[in-house]
Amino acid sequence: MSHKRTGAIRVIFRLFLLMVMLGLLASPLGTVGAQETPPGETQVEVVSPYLTILRQFAADGNELEGYVINGPSKPPAEFAEEHAANAIQGEVEGTIANFPAYTWVFGCSAVSGAMIAAYYDRGSYPNMYSGPTNGGVMPLNNASWPTWSDGFETYPNNPLIASHINVDGRTTKGSIDDYWVTYGSSTQDPYITGAWSQHAWSDSIGDYMKTSQSAYENTDGSTTFFNYTAIPDKLYCDVIVENGITKDGTVGRRLFYQARGFTVTDCYNQRTDNNGGGFTLANYKAEIDAGHPVLLNLAGHSVVGFGYSGSTVYIRDTWDTATHEFPWGGNYSGMNLLSVSIVKLAAGPAPLTQYVYLPLITRPVPNQAPNNISLSNSSVPENQPVNTVVGTLSATDPDAGNTFTYTLVTGTGSTDNGSFNISGAQLRTSAVFDYEVKNSYNIRIRVTDQGGLTFEKAFVISVTQVGANPFLNPGFEQGHVAWTEYSWLGFDLITEASEDAITAHSGSWFAWLGGANSESSELSQVITISASTPYLHYWYWVGSQDVCGYDFFAINVNGTQVAGFTLCTSNNTNGWVQGVVNLAAYAGNSRTILFEVNNDGSNNSNLFLDDVSMSASASTTTLPEAEEGFDPTAISAPRILMP
Repeated sequence: MSHKRTGAIRVIFRLFLLMVMLGLLASPLGTVGAQETPPGETQVEVVSPYLTILRQFAADGNELEGYVINGPSKPPAEFAEEHAANAIQGEVEGTIANFPAYTWVFGCSAVSGAMIAAYYDRGSYPNMYSGPTNGGVMPLNNASWPTWSDGFETYPNNPLIASHINVDGRTTKGSIDDYWVTYGSSTQDPYITGAWSQHAWSDSIGDYMKTSQSAYENTDGSTTFFNYTAIPDKLYCDVIVENGITKDGTVGRRLFYQARGFTVTDCYNQRTDNNGGGFTLANYKAEIDAGHPVLLNLAGHSVVGFGYSGSTVYIRDTWDTATHEFPWGGNYSGMNLLSVSIVKLAAGPAPLTQYVYLPLITRPVPNQAPNNISLSNSSVPENQPVNTVVGTLSATDPDAGNTFTYTLVTGTGSTDNGSFNISGAQLRTSAVFDYEVKNSYNIRIRVTDQGGLTFEKAFVISVTQVGANPFLNPGFEQGHVAWTEYSWLGFDLITEASEDAITAHSGSWFAWLGGANSESSELSQVITISASTPYLHYWYWVGSQDVCGYDFFAINVNGTQVAGFTLCTSNNTNGWVQGVVNLAAYAGNSRTILFEVNNDGSNNSNLFLDDVSMSASASTTTLPEAEEGFDPTAISAPRILMP
């Protein structure tokens, strides 16, 4: 079988792929990939690098889904040209006049929430912003403050979104200092790793929305919004709180307004009618007509709707300061409209000031109770000795500088307290666990601050099986199962060996990454990495026509590259070889392992992958003999799509 195509066929094929992709993007998210969630569990579905869905049941039996929005700081590359062409400069008829335009910092959801708060600050609700800039009136853009860099990207400062030391008169650490590492980072926040007390929340909406905070399992840049999964109703903030959900962005917006001294009258999330929900274009228009901007959540990005014309929605999108538009129910930069976040304030004058300063008198601030407990790791391998450390406990508290003690207490979720003990801030085992006997334990922990105030939380500790491979379908013998496949040119990455292709390392299936010019291939799966089996083993075969430095293979864990090399003739393996990577630094739950190949526009490269596993040892097994009669370097782009 020939593996060559003419330039004309390549163009037609790419046009066909574009039409297919647009068709998929236009489909309602709720109809794609939905699965039933077992009661008492949270199901995690990674839809894209910018959207993850958490599914769990509420106390009333209705299923909830949390949209973890992690919109990028710039438009996705494939939509950058379209985004630039969509920009409308200046005031637009049909929009709320003099609406703020803030560019991306800390997370698109927090920026969107801050634009709405700034609009209110400049109108009927002053004191949303109480800093010294612009006479205490929130500016319309970020130009009043200097930029900053995290070593990877340069961002603006905006204290209404996220506070920052030495910005806007602040002399102590703020949101960016305490919570930011780099976009997409899932590592613990700097105040945790640096062992200092986080700042007290008061003036930045991103704090209350839990944006970028690892203590609430939000990666840097992400915010979470919960909605009903199967019913179109509004999910009110009170219901969210009653179900123990502490990281909803809309609840956070309410908390911010209340902290600034205002009364909230309405607070809810609701899916839009194109996504199976009850929030319609007519509802949107009514909000705009009443002078209420609307925070819109897309499938991977948050924006603010502040106008309309017919069924066209006018938005600020955090990627620039221009006005942009998209059709209600359609997609914007490849992302479908999903839901709205609505928070309304009581009418009437705002308080004149939030703080009272008396000369020569210091009014003591009453101690406040801790409001959360975090555990750095919630699993332990079987067969470990007594007093094995499971993880480190930490607490969040509105008061800076507090000290804490931790104890196991009786109550809901304390069934297995006797199997554990606490030493200082370390949770330890009090028994030797056997995975086959029991692999899930329920405990309840109380944190007490130095003033005697407490907070309690239940945890589930998992026992992992030593020696078991956490990868599902590790040799691809089940076909397109368990792995998430992405190909820019639309190939099926998991493939079955045939007469004119290579022989799999074992069985008859393998994964084929690359194989065409201008191709980007990604294959990923979410696993739990055990500290007892931290070594990633994988079998691969490289066949490339290229010189070194243009085509690349990489392995990423939660978005961080941990291994990789260039694909070129000098690195051709001429058969299956084994790779090993130490992932001990990433031991824990829900780690996304991603294999990727990126080819440029000439001189095709191929990487074949098979038999992925984790083990306790870095040693490799004996290599097989090189396969006879097949030369992958002879494959020229594009590779053939099998029917």
